[in-house]
Amino acid sequence: MASTPHQSNGNKSASNTDNNSSSNTRSKPKSRIHVSNQYIFEPQLQDQLRSNGTISSREDNFRLLGIQWISDIGKALQLPVRTFCTAATYYHKFRLIHKDNEYHYHDAAAGALLTACKIEDTLKKSKEILCAAHNLKVLPSEQLSSDDSIFEGHSKVVIGLERLMLEASGFDFRVRYPQKHLVKVSKELGIDKSVYLIAYNIMIDLYRTLAPLKQTSATMSFACLELAALIMDEKKHVIPRTQLIPLYENCSTTRTEVLETVLDLLDLYTHSQKSSIIGPLHHIDKFIQIQILLNQEIEHDSSLNQKSVVFEPHRVNGAKKTPQTPVTPASPEIRKNGNTNTSPILLSPRSASSGRRGGINTTRVPEITIRFMLDAEQARKEQEMVSEYFKTEYEEYEVEVEEPIRPPPRPERPNRNHTRGRDDRYHHYNSSKRARPIVSYRIAFISAAATYGIVVYKAFRARARATVYYPITSMSTANSLPAMALVWLWSSQYPLAMLPFGVYSIFHVATYTRTVLVPTFEAGSSNGSTATPKPNSIADTIGRFVKRYYDASMGLVAMLEISLWGRILLSSLTFSKGSWILLATYTIFLRARYAQSTFVQIQFRNLEARIDSLIGAQSTPPAARQAWDTLKEGLRTFHDSTNFQKHMSAGPSAPKKAT
Repeated sequence: MASTPHQSNGNKSASNTDNNSSSNTRSKPKSRIHVSNQYIFEPQLQDQLRSNGTISSREDNFRLLGIQWISDIGKALQLPVRTFCTAATYYHKFRLIHKDNEYHYHDAAAGALLTACKIEDTLKKSKEILCAAHNLKVLPSEQLSSDDSIFEGHSKVVIGLERLMLEASGFDFRVRYPQKHLVKVSKELGIDKSVYLIAYNIMIDLYRTLAPLKQTSATMSFACLELAALIMDEKKHVIPRTQLIPLYENCSTTRTEVLETVLDLLDLYTHSQKSSIIGPLHHIDKFIQIQILLNQEIEHDSSLNQKSVVFEPHRVNGAKKTPQTPVTPASPEIRKNGNTNTSPILLSPRSASSGRRGGINTTRVPEITIRFMLDAEQARKEQEMVSEYFKTEYEEYEVEVEEPIRPPPRPERPNRNHTRGRDDRYHHYNSSKRARPIVSYRIAFISAAATYGIVVYKAFRARARATVYYPITSMSTANSLPAMALVWLWSSQYPLAMLPFGVYSIFHVATYTRTVLVPTFEAGSSNGSTATPKPNSIADTIGRFVKRYYDASMGLVAMLEISLWGRILLSSLTFSKGSWILLATYTIFLRARYAQSTFVQIQFRNLEARIDSLIGAQSTPPAARQAWDTLKEGLRTFHDSTNFQKHMSAGPSAPKKAT
């Protein structure tokens, strides 16, 4: 049944999967076209620097060092200014493609200068360039000639970088020489020679920035002349705005582009004043004042906002590429191409080891043919022509499929003879695994109640044999601990509650071993002899242990019991299941412990003194002190109202140490 692509109500929409599989077999040509860019916008530059993981301060440092190296070697070899401009342009384009940690900056500068010498027909060999760089750093007596063998290995590196310079520029040998336009604009505006000379030096400094990659020759000429006039600071040198606007239109430039170039120069003179020609000749305050003046002009006219060109980042498969966060690159000394005597083949854009990302010149896929073209329109026409042969056409159609109705599920059969399937056994295993902590928790309290029950039973038997009367209150604490153990046995799990009973059990077991087990074994080994039994070393050791650590352990138990009451109070505030009933029960137990145990009373006094010292600090607000006083008064009232020893005539006169 034929239908439109929008008719998919309840039917399975089937794409042409066979066509997809067959279209994948039709591989696209393993080549691409790279079109050189004469001009690069500021957002493109920043996006490329971010994608390379370049830090701003490190980028400025390497850029200024490389251009200064080119300038020094150019002066030593007496190269013309056009060679300097070409070398600086190639150096900037090379650094936009390759990371700083892949090469030495002076290697890249030497490669750019060698390429510029060949393009501008001022031929210099790589050894001559390296020799000039070496002779600038040594004394005249230590200078070498270009034929020296010391430059042999390094020259191969520079020759290898020459190819990378050409690839980075897209084999585009078109280079702008703004000095010619500077002369023409100066004559057109009638600029004095003093202003022109300053503007000429500013033009040289302009190549220390990235402005030559962004602006035309006319824009750079206007910017240098305007900055030179502002530096002269004389009214006769100020160029009238009415005279500039027609020239801007004739030269296809705008005031925004001129201001952007001037601000790039001012950033150079304010942040790297000593790394320029004009910067050291003037005080930095003059450049700051000029920058403030231009910023005020931009604020008054929003249309002059610099860097107003919007650049859409490169998209991969329809998704916008988000550059990674820049990280601190490694030192240039640690390069991927090894030492300076190694060929820079790893820096090739076709090499996968270079690790670069896309940007202005996108990442070049290994093992493909790259065609470098200068005419973008011709490249677009060729791509459209070739794409016709590799276009994949899809046909979408719908198919009605009858799906059988599933039968209702069968009722579950009852388990006979407790037989379970594989899934039931697995579930039972998991359930039993989760139940192990609960069983261990309950066994621990059963053991604690049993050990304490033995002690209570022995105490009752000893008192039954004696004819001495013991009050009921003295026996209440001994009975309350096994009863509380049974309460913990059936209540929610509180692991903290196991610690007091664990301490009790240690001493109960030790005492039972010393008083019952050891004499029993000694009596069996004596074979009925009536001689006086000798003291046993094990019994004496246990006795010393109990006598030494009993008081400290009972103090610890009292502190744990008080902490456990606070833990139950927190559960009650969160309205846990059964927490309020457990809080009331444990409060009665703790009140009985306070009445019978000196250790509990001491811990409560210590806790009260510690809180009093904290509340008594000067930084404590009065509301907190009042709340603490009210709480203490309420606790004392609760203690007096529940003190049943007052109403019993046979009560003990003083509290005794109770376990």
